[in-house]
Parts: sequence; structure tokens; C-alpha cells
Amino acid sequence: MGVNIGQAGVTGDTEEETALRRALVALGVPAADVSRIVFTDTGWYAMVTLPPGKNTSAQVVIAKRQQLQANLDLPGRLRLSEGPQANQLMVRLQTADPLAGDGIPWPGVRVSSIEQPIPIGIYPDGTEILVDLVDGHVLIAGGTNKGKSGAVNVLAANLVACDDVDIAGIDMKPGALELGPWQPNMVALADDADTARQVLVWLRSEMTRRGKYLATLRGPNGERVKKWTREHGKYIVLIIDELAELLRQAPDVVSELMTLMQVSRAMGIRIVAATQSPSEQAFGGKGTDTRQQFGTRIGLPVNEPTPINMIMGTGAYGKGWFLAGASQLVSAMTGVGSAAAAIALLLLAWKMSPSSRAGKTVNITNNNRWGGRSSTRV
Repeated sequence: MGVNIGQAGVTGDTEEETALRRALVALGVPAADVSRIVFTDTGWYAMVTLPPGKNTSAQVVIAKRQQLQANLDLPGRLRLSEGPQANQLMVRLQTADPLAGDGIPWPGVRVSSIEQPIPIGIYPDGTEILVDLVDGHVLIAGGTNKGKSGAVNVLAANLVACDDVDIAGIDMKPGALELGPWQPNMVALADDADTARQVLVWLRSEMTRRGKYLATLRGPNGERVKKWTREHGKYIVLIIDELAELLRQAPDVVSELMTLMQVSRAMGIRIVAATQSPSEQAFGGKGTDTRQQFGTRIGLPVNEPTPINMIMGTGAYGKGWFLAGASQLVSAMTGVGSAAAAIALLLLAWKMSPSSRAGKTVNITNNNRWGGRSSTRV
């Protein structure tokens, strides 16, 4: 632990801790305690315990981030997030940017089962962003040409390598321009409203079948089995690109989609939905909010505050999510280990070379109705 704030000189164990303590005092929020600072390849971080009180909460300090950065007077970019306790604040100072440059080469497939978290990119502090599809559905949202396709392709490439998952797709661009390259590895791929409806009806039927099957099973102590695992059969992942366009062309599928999102998790069905138009309509329209069903939301760069609230929830803008710099990209003050760790910000997905999609042989269900082919190469 660092030196108590009450001691003379407001000093800490290191130059950085001393600067942090003095910066907080100048802000009017003296730290009750500062954990030992941890140094990383991209900077350092520490957990600060704040004194109790409405005016000394983590939210108050986060709102004054720029002033605290000026008080700190150290090189680097300050990032703040709420800690695990009500009066705790995670402080990170980033002195190196692993996301700078033209892109980060994709390291290749890292999983062999959908039950393993999929690495999809890195946080600004250099740690990996992991997407756990077993945990729930995934939303990928952001502006045009900001990495949506890259994020989808990284997920798809890893899923193709898993023997315990079947992949279906809905791509609302004519000819399935985004998901088309993955069609040989899919059991279903729709590229218009009519076939999209058929895919959703098929998934609803499969969800019902799986639910009835689980109802016949019993655990080791005679208890009912309520959750699908790879022991019961393959998972199914439906990738939707573009969600907003699907609901624009086929608004009648909202109820079908909501039912799937609310119920299908227990039956081993997951939905990955991507959109470059995060809006009320994209999430089901007035009175319907599919965002609540996404266990993981990946926010890509946008150009104004409104989409941040649409992606991350009302009030997100200004509470850890903000527009930063002349380029007006979305950035985040949340960090790994924070209460919001399940909501990841993807500043830059790994860039996949064209060869990343080639040469992978997989066995999939033969389903000519949807254009699937077995044992083929991507």
C-alpha cells in the first residue's frame, strides 16, 4: 500500500504515486488509499480508494478527467473507470499506444471450441479483448469503414476452426458481399429479406427441438438439464450483417428475433449482430430494445456522441465513453478488470490478410437449400 494521505508532503512510494496523490488533492478529492502502482509495457495503473461522499465519488472524478490529467503533469494519456467497489477508481496512464500505426497483424486462429474465449483485438493498454460466445449474444456497432467487417471476420475465422459449432448467416448486401466468402463453411446464408425470414424460422424450430430434447435429460442427481453444452451437440451461431438493414427491409422479423435472443441461449444458439447504423430502429424500434440481450457489446469508432449511448446504453457518453482527439474517434476510460469489462471497446481489430481465409478444411452439415457444402475449403 502507498503512504497515507495524512502524512506530511502528500507523498507515495513512487514518483507516479506521489504525482497521482497530489493531483487528486488539487482536484479536491484526496485519496484515502492508493494501491501499489503496477507498471506495464504501455504505462501504469493503480486502484484508488476515494473518501466516502457524493462529491468524492468515482463518477465525479471521471467527469473531471481532463482537469486531473493537467494536475498529474505526467506524459501519457489518462484513463479512468469505476472500480469494483462504490468508492474505488481505476486509474491508468497510457504512455505507449499499441494501436498506433497501420494495423496489427492477425495472430491466426487461437481456439478449437466455441466454449473457449475468442481473442478479437487488443485494448489500448495492450491486453487482449476476449469475446465469450458461451456467455451470450454479441453486438458489433460503429461507423462506416471503422472495422465492423474486420471484427466479424476475426470471429468467423475462429468459429470455422471449431468442431462444435455450425454457422449461419444473414447478409443484407445483395450477393452477400460481406459474409459470402464464408458461405462454404455455413449451414445457411441469406442475402435478402425472404431468405432471412426462412433462416430465422428454421432457428426458431431448432430452438424448440433442442428445448424439448433438454427436457428429456437429467443430471447426475436427477435434476433437469437447463443449459446446452457441446456434450448435447453443436452450438449454432447466427451472424447478422447488417442488423439495421434487416429490420428496415423486414420489420416483421423483430418479434422472431427478440424471441430467439431472449430464449435461445439455453439451447446453444448465439447471435452475432453487426451494424454501422446504431439507432433505435436498428435495435427493434420504439418499445423494443434488443440491446439488453447482448451480453457483449463492441463499440467501434463513431463521429458523434449519440451512437455511443445507442451502443452502450443511455448515459454512457461521458461516463467512461467519449469522443477524443481531432479524429473524433470513440475512446474509453474503462479497463480490464473494471465493472464494465464485459462491454469491450474495440479501437482496432486485427487486420486479416486475404490468405487468412484460405486453406481451412472443415466438415459442415450438407444443406443444399441454404447453399452449404461439406468438407470444403474457404
